[in-house]
Amino acid sequence: MAKNLRDVAEHVRAMGESIEFVDVLASCVGVLYTVLSLRWFSTDAFVGAYAHLQWLLMAVRIALYLALPFIPVAIAYAICAFNLAAFAVPMPGNGMEYVGTCYALALLAWRGSRKRACACLCVVLVGSVAITLLKSEGYVPDRLSWLVGLAPYCIALFCGLVVREWQDLLVRRRLAEREVAYREKQLRMVHTLHDSVANTLSYAVLLCRSRQGGNDEQVERLLEQALKALRSDVIAPAANRTDDDGQAVGTPVETLMPDADRDDNRSYADDVRAVLKETNDRLAVLGFAGESILIDRGGNPSRQWSQFVCGIVRELGSNIAKHAAPGDYALTVVADAERTTIMSSNECDDGRLPKEEEHDEVLSSRFGLNDLLNAVHNVGGTAEWCREGNEWSIAIELPRAEV
Repeated sequence: MAKNLRDVAEHVRAMGESIEFVDVLASCVGVLYTVLSLRWFSTDAFVGAYAHLQWLLMAVRIALYLALPFIPVAIAYAICAFNLAAFAVPMPGNGMEYVGTCYALALLAWRGSRKRACACLCVVLVGSVAITLLKSEGYVPDRLSWLVGLAPYCIALFCGLVVREWQDLLVRRRLAEREVAYREKQLRMVHTLHDSVANTLSYAVLLCRSRQGGNDEQVERLLEQALKALRSDVIAPAANRTDDDGQAVGTPVETLMPDADRDDNRSYADDVRAVLKETNDRLAVLGFAGESILIDRGGNPSRQWSQFVCGIVRELGSNIAKHAAPGDYALTVVADAERTTIMSSNECDDGRLPKEEEHDEVLSSRFGLNDLLNAVHNVGGTAEWCREGNEWSIAIELPRAEV
């Protein structure tokens, strides 16, 4: 017995959660209209003879309107059928009830089956015409009377179809936005894979090519960094399923960020310094002599700023390692409150052996720098590069507020 009561309570609770406000409003309007219709359409000549029938029709209509919010589609069919049957009752002054039938047809077109809603409309139209002709005793109303009497049903069905199409359009738009957000997330993962993993592996390949001995430990460290970045920045975020808001289920959004577990008091500029030092150490192992430095002139850098600048530094450092001649280079980041300037220069490597040129496709996808320049332009930045003699240089300027 207790289990049955719990089941009933759960059913009632679920039914209450699915109640639409518009159904409640229509129910109140229908009940009020039914009560007032007794005063509007009843006369003293026949109120006594048909009083019991009028009270019965009113009671059934009120019962249907009260049940409308709980099972709207089924009650909509019942309202159409009942109003049509009540119209056929040979009672003086009894007319078709427009309010309930119109809302029922609109509701069926909105939340029910389109085909069944159109079939219900046809039944209401044909039934209304047939009953009107039978009651008129040979008198045929003119076309305007037919139009005024039957047009509200068609308009109500059309309004329901319009609302349904509008809601379907909103749903499709939301699904399209989720698809775009998903693709953007996948694109960010691909960029992370290229910027972090591919560049790190490029350093490892260059170390293996170099004729210097004793680089096994450095190569092993680089491969470990690539695997760690692959697991934390690509595989882990991809493994999280997204809910309707595009956030990971059971995983805070902050955990998907590479630097989310860092101390909050640590400056985001320290991340840029760390990447510059990492780039400097890697180039030093490959035989480059130079310095990668950050000149911080104030401002309040954000997480997005540090991630964007770190990505640019990694890409520029990787390009130096892959395409420059071992020797002097410079990589400088100047940050102030208004803008950030990133400058890089190095000597060009024009003396590669043909055998080494065959392997250039392995190290360069020919998309890294292009993607980098597109990203700079997307945030309102500028990039200029040139080659003077045997020296290649590039200068990137970012508006701090837009990054």
